[in-house]
Amino acid sequence: MREAVRAVAETWGLGGLADAAQLAVTELVANVARHAASPDCSVLLRAVQGGLYAEVGDTDPRPPVVREPDWDSESGRGMFLLAHTVDAWGVVPRRPVGKSVWFVLRDLSEGAR
Repeated sequence: MREAVRAVAETWGLGGLADAAQLAVTELVANVARHAASPDCSVLLRAVQGGLYAEVGDTDPRPPVVREPDWDSESGRGMFLLAHTVDAWGVVPRRPVGKSVWFVLRDLSEGAR
C-alpha cells in the first residue's frame, strides 16, 4: 500500500506529499485491520486543486477516535498521527453500512498546482 501511494503521488507531481500520504493511508488501513468488524476496505486517491485527497472506506459504522496516545504503548497513536499530519480530515457514513475516513494534504511548495 505504501509503495502504491508513493507511486500515485509522484505520478501526479505530488511527490512532496508522498511521505505524509503514505503515513496517513497506512494508519487508516491499519485501523480497519485492527478495529473494523470486517477487514475489507477500499482506498481512493484523487488529485485535487493544490493537493491530494484520500479516502479509506470500510463496513464498520463506528467512527475512529482520536485520543492522546500513551507513548509507552506499542499502539494507539494512529488517529493522533493522522490528525497532526494532514491539513483536514473527517468521517462520512457509507450506505448501506460503514464509513469512509478522508483526508486532504495540501502542497504548499512553490509552483504547486
